[in-house]
Amino acid sequence: MKLTKTASGKRTIKISQSEWKEIGKTAGWIRKAFRDQMELGPTPVDEECAQVGDENYRQKAIEECRKYIGLIRKKLGVEPEGARLKILSNPHDFGNYYEVACVYNDQFLQSVSYAYACESDGPRTWDDTTPVTVKPLDLEDDEWEEDTIDTPPQKAPVSNLPPSLPGWD
Repeated sequence: MKLTKTASGKRTIKISQSEWKEIGKTAGWIRKAFRDQMELGPTPVDEECAQVGDENYRQKAIEECRKYIGLIRKKLGVEPEGARLKILSNPHDFGNYYEVACVYNDQFLQSVSYAYACESDGPRTWDDTTPVTVKPLDLEDDEWEEDTIDTPPQKAPVSNLPPSLPGWD
Protein backbone atom coordinates (compact mmCIF):
# COMPACT_ATOMS: atom_id res chain seq x y z
CA MET A 1 0.00 0.00 0.00
CA LYS A 2 1.41 3.37 -0.99
CA LEU A 3 0.33 6.90 -0.23
CA THR A 4 1.10 9.07 -3.26
CA LYS A 5 0.65 12.72 -4.10
CA THR A 6 -0.80 13.75 -7.47
CA ALA A 7 0.30 16.81 -9.45
CA SER A 8 -2.69 18.73 -8.06
CA GLY A 9 -1.52 18.01 -4.52
CA LYS A 10 -4.22 15.41 -3.78
CA ARG A 11 -3.16 12.37 -1.80
CA THR A 12 -4.20 8.95 -3.05
CA ILE A 13 -3.70 5.44 -1.80
CA LYS A 14 -2.48 2.80 -4.21
CA ILE A 15 -3.19 -0.75 -3.19
CA SER A 16 -2.38 -4.03 -4.94
CA GLN A 17 -5.01 -6.66 -5.63
CA SER A 18 -3.37 -9.08 -3.19
CA GLU A 19 -3.43 -6.40 -0.46
CA TRP A 20 -7.10 -5.72 -1.27
CA LYS A 21 -7.91 -9.43 -0.92
CA GLU A 22 -6.00 -9.65 2.36
CA ILE A 23 -7.99 -6.71 3.75
CA GLY A 24 -11.18 -8.47 2.64
CA LYS A 25 -10.17 -11.72 4.31
CA THR A 26 -9.31 -9.91 7.54
CA ALA A 27 -12.56 -7.95 7.52
CA GLY A 28 -14.55 -11.07 6.66
CA TRP A 29 -16.39 -9.79 3.60
CA ILE A 30 -14.35 -11.71 1.03
CA ARG A 31 -15.61 -14.98 2.51
CA LYS A 32 -19.14 -13.89 1.66
CA ALA A 33 -18.37 -12.85 -1.91
CA PHE A 34 -18.19 -15.19 -4.89
CA ARG A 35 -20.35 -17.87 -3.40
CA ASP A 36 -21.51 -20.63 -5.65
CA GLN A 37 -23.21 -23.78 -4.51
CA MET A 38 -23.51 -27.33 -5.61
CA GLU A 39 -26.70 -29.13 -4.57
CA LEU A 40 -25.94 -32.70 -3.47
CA GLY A 41 -29.40 -34.00 -2.62
CA PRO A 42 -30.92 -34.93 0.75
CA THR A 43 -29.19 -38.34 1.11
CA PRO A 44 -26.45 -40.36 -0.61
CA VAL A 45 -27.43 -40.99 -4.25
CA ASP A 46 -28.18 -44.71 -3.86
CA GLU A 47 -30.41 -44.27 -0.80
CA GLU A 48 -34.10 -43.51 -0.32
CA CYS A 49 -35.08 -40.22 1.27
CA ALA A 50 -38.08 -38.74 3.06
CA GLN A 51 -40.69 -37.38 0.64
CA VAL A 52 -42.43 -34.02 0.75
CA GLY A 53 -45.91 -34.65 2.12
CA ASP A 54 -44.85 -37.56 4.38
CA GLU A 55 -45.84 -37.32 8.02
CA ASN A 56 -43.15 -35.40 9.96
CA TYR A 57 -41.36 -34.74 6.66
CA ARG A 58 -39.50 -31.63 7.84
CA GLN A 59 -38.04 -33.34 10.91
CA LYS A 60 -37.08 -36.50 8.99
CA ALA A 61 -35.57 -34.59 6.06
CA ILE A 62 -33.45 -32.31 8.25
CA GLU A 63 -32.26 -35.33 10.26
CA GLU A 64 -31.29 -37.11 7.01
CA CYS A 65 -29.47 -34.01 5.74
CA ARG A 66 -27.50 -33.65 8.99
CA LYS A 67 -26.55 -37.33 8.83
CA TYR A 68 -25.50 -36.90 5.18
CA ILE A 69 -23.32 -33.88 6.03
CA GLY A 70 -21.61 -35.93 8.77
CA LEU A 71 -21.02 -38.76 6.31
CA ILE A 72 -19.53 -36.42 3.69
CA ARG A 73 -17.15 -35.00 6.31
CA LYS A 74 -16.20 -38.51 7.38
CA LYS A 75 -15.46 -39.52 3.79
CA LEU A 76 -13.89 -36.30 2.38
CA GLY A 77 -12.76 -34.48 5.50
CA VAL A 78 -13.87 -31.18 6.97
CA GLU A 79 -14.56 -28.36 4.53
CA PRO A 80 -11.51 -26.26 3.60
CA GLU A 81 -11.44 -22.47 3.79
CA GLY A 82 -14.06 -21.03 1.45
CA ALA A 83 -16.35 -24.09 1.51
CA ARG A 84 -19.25 -25.03 3.77
CA LEU A 85 -21.82 -27.82 3.80
CA LYS A 86 -25.31 -26.62 4.65
CA ILE A 87 -28.95 -27.61 4.49
CA LEU A 88 -31.01 -25.78 1.87
CA SER A 89 -34.74 -25.25 2.07
CA ASN A 90 -36.35 -25.01 -1.37
CA PRO A 91 -40.00 -24.20 -2.12
CA HIS A 92 -42.13 -26.89 -3.76
CA ASP A 93 -45.82 -27.06 -4.71
CA PHE A 94 -46.50 -29.28 -1.68
CA GLY A 95 -44.23 -27.45 0.80
CA ASN A 96 -40.52 -26.90 1.25
CA TYR A 97 -38.05 -29.69 0.55
CA TYR A 98 -34.60 -29.96 2.10
CA GLU A 99 -31.26 -31.00 0.66
CA VAL A 100 -27.54 -30.66 1.33
CA ALA A 101 -25.44 -28.19 -0.64
CA CYS A 102 -21.76 -27.39 -0.69
CA VAL A 103 -21.35 -23.63 -0.80
CA TYR A 104 -17.91 -22.63 -2.07
CA ASN A 105 -15.90 -19.54 -2.87
CA ASP A 106 -14.32 -19.61 -6.32
CA GLN A 107 -11.42 -17.50 -5.03
CA PHE A 108 -10.23 -20.51 -2.99
CA LEU A 109 -9.25 -23.34 -5.33
CA GLN A 110 -9.36 -25.92 -2.53
CA SER A 111 -13.01 -25.03 -1.84
CA VAL A 112 -13.92 -25.57 -5.50
CA SER A 113 -12.07 -28.92 -5.48
CA TYR A 114 -13.95 -29.92 -2.32
CA ALA A 115 -17.35 -29.05 -3.83
CA TYR A 116 -16.64 -31.10 -6.95
CA ALA A 117 -15.36 -33.99 -4.81
CA CYS A 118 -18.62 -33.91 -2.82
CA GLU A 119 -20.48 -34.46 -6.06
CA SER A 120 -18.19 -37.02 -7.70
CA ASP A 121 -16.54 -38.83 -4.77
CA GLY A 122 -19.13 -38.30 -2.05
CA PRO A 123 -20.80 -41.23 -0.30
CA ARG A 124 -23.19 -43.25 -2.47
CA THR A 125 -24.77 -45.19 0.43
CA TRP A 126 -25.08 -44.75 4.19
CA ASP A 127 -22.33 -47.40 4.65
CA ASP A 128 -19.88 -45.72 2.23
CA THR A 129 -17.31 -44.36 4.70
CA THR A 130 -14.05 -45.18 2.91
CA PRO A 131 -11.99 -41.97 3.14
CA VAL A 132 -11.13 -40.22 -0.11
CA THR A 133 -8.40 -37.61 -0.55
CA VAL A 134 -9.72 -34.50 -2.25
CA LYS A 135 -7.48 -33.87 -5.23
CA PRO A 136 -6.82 -30.36 -6.54
CA LEU A 137 -8.61 -29.54 -9.77
CA ASP A 138 -6.56 -30.02 -12.92
CA LEU A 139 -6.62 -26.60 -14.53
CA GLU A 140 -4.66 -27.80 -17.53
CA ASP A 141 -7.11 -30.28 -18.97
CA ASP A 142 -5.43 -32.20 -21.81
CA GLU A 143 -8.75 -32.66 -23.61
CA TRP A 144 -9.37 -28.93 -23.89
CA GLU A 145 -8.18 -27.31 -27.10
CA GLU A 146 -7.99 -23.61 -27.70
CA ASP A 147 -10.04 -22.21 -30.55
CA THR A 148 -7.62 -21.55 -33.40
CA ILE A 149 -9.50 -18.82 -35.28
CA ASP A 150 -6.95 -16.34 -36.63
CA THR A 151 -7.89 -13.33 -34.56
CA PRO A 152 -5.39 -11.44 -32.47
CA PRO A 153 -5.82 -11.81 -28.71
CA GLN A 154 -7.61 -8.90 -27.09
CA LYS A 155 -5.79 -7.11 -24.29
CA ALA A 156 -7.76 -6.07 -21.28
CA PRO A 157 -8.20 -2.31 -21.06
CA VAL A 158 -5.79 -0.65 -18.67
CA SER A 159 -7.46 1.25 -15.87
CA ASN A 160 -6.05 3.67 -13.34
CA LEU A 161 -8.88 2.84 -10.96
CA PRO A 162 -8.17 0.76 -7.85
CA PRO A 163 -9.08 -2.91 -8.25
CA SER A 164 -12.73 -3.60 -7.62
CA LEU A 165 -14.07 -6.72 -6.05
CA PRO A 166 -13.97 -9.51 -8.63
CA GLY A 167 -17.44 -10.19 -9.92
CA TRP A 168 -18.65 -6.65 -9.25
CA ASP A 169 -17.97 -5.48 -12.80
